[in-house]
Amino acid sequence: MAELQQRIREGVDVRFLVLNPRSPHVEATAREFMISTVQLREENRLHLRSLIDLRDFSLACEAGSARPGSVAIRLYDAPPRMRSYSFDQPDGTSFFVPYLNRSPSRPLPVFEARNDAAVAQRYLAAIENLWSAPDTVTAEAFLAQDPSYL
Repeated sequence: MAELQQRIREGVDVRFLVLNPRSPHVEATAREFMISTVQLREENRLHLRSLIDLRDFSLACEAGSARPGSVAIRLYDAPPRMRSYSFDQPDGTSFFVPYLNRSPSRPLPVFEARNDAAVAQRYLAAIENLWSAPDTVTAEAFLAQDPSYL
C-alpha cells in the first residue's frame, strides 16, 4: 500500500476493476477458485475496504499537491477471466494471469507483455470494454446502494 501511496503523491492515476460482490457470478467464481462463497465475499469486502482507503488517501492529497494522482474503482458484473496489472500505457508493461477452471488463482503463471505488443493491446482493449460496460458501476454508486457493505 505504501508504494501505491507514494505513486499517488507523484501524480500517478490508479484504476481498479474488481468483481461486484452482488454479482450473480460470485458463487460460480468461488467454485472455480476452489474456495467458499463466504471466503470470496469476505476477501472482496477486505480488498474493497483497502481500495476505498487508498482512494480516500488520494482525495486527502489533493489539498497538498499541485497534481496528485487519483484512484478510480469500478465493480464489474461478469465471470472473471484473469487478473491483470498494467503500467505506464502505452509504452509500459502489463502482466496477465489468465484463470484456469477449478484451480486456485495464486499459483498460476504470470505473463508479461509490452503494452505496444499485439497481445497486450488485445487484453487491454477488453479490459477497457469491461471498465466502460453499462453494468460496471463505480465504488461510489455501489456503496450508495449498500452503505453498510464495508
